[in-house]
Amino acid sequence: MNNSSRQIFQLRKPLSPLVLEPLKAVAQTANSLGFRYFLAGALPGWSFAIEKVSAGVYRVLGRDLAGRTVEATGPRLRVLIVKCMQAAIQMMADSQ
Repeated sequence: MNNSSRQIFQLRKPLSPLVLEPLKAVAQTANSLGFRYFLAGALPGWSFAIEKVSAGVYRVLGRDLAGRTVEATGPRLRVLIVKCMQAAIQMMADSQ
């Protein structure tokens, strides 16, 4: 089994098609854009793709099921992930 197909954790039960289909669509989009890493489940309803843009520079793109996006680019990956998650949380709060 190669690195791109290995399971990182075992699901207790299969995902509902209502969850799985949008998640697959986002993963396929991330893959088509050349993103090498993909985070899902970190923030309910959101998925985050991470791309290495150049030496020491990363781009994080978050997308929710409604198609709203957040994005950050810079040298500190952890800071970028937190920044995108904070922006996503703020976006959700603003829409309520």
